[in-house]
Amino acid sequence: AHLLDCFDSTPRLAFLSPEPGSGKSRALEICETLVPHPMVAVNASAAALFRAVSGLEGRPTILFDEIDTVFGPRAGDNEELRGFLNAGHRRTGVTYRCVAEGDTQKVVPFPSYCAVAVAGLGSLPDTILTRSVIIRMRRRARNEKVEPFRARIHEADGHALRERLAQWADQHREQIAVLVRPLRQAVSYTHL
Repeated sequence: AHLLDCFDSTPRLAFLSPEPGSGKSRALEICETLVPHPMVAVNASAAALFRAVSGLEGRPTILFDEIDTVFGPRAGDNEELRGFLNAGHRRTGVTYRCVAEGDTQKVVPFPSYCAVAVAGLGSLPDTILTRSVIIRMRRRARNEKVEPFRARIHEADGHALRERLAQWADQHREQIAVLVRPLRQAVSYTHL
């Protein structure tokens, strides 16, 4: 997310599991401390998201929890949100909407290119899966020891690391942009 502008496309990060209690939401909480401009979303509308991405405050990194409630078998189609997530993986992705301007309607393009991480039970629509890096989550075994995440303790560490990542990205942005150019010719656009 810190180097998003160096690339023409960005995969979605998907924390998925068939069972609750496997750390999906926790993974997003940790991401929230590391990414630039985190926007935690649960059941957010497509309109809210594309307005946030095109807003003056700066492009957020969307962290969408409980995505299964949006695309699961009982959730309906949610084509607007699916369209936004699909279009936003490419730099040129936009979402068009009609906006009232006096007595008329004007077609307005809303940029939708942004970094997105999602977490949920089950799976996602194929069009989102093919644009995602999937991390399969599972419950820890009874004999596995995991250090508990405590926001009041670990959040400061995450924020410090976010600052270091941002500094590193700023120092190396031009070099990375130059290195990515030849890759664009060798790999299909869905991979970069």
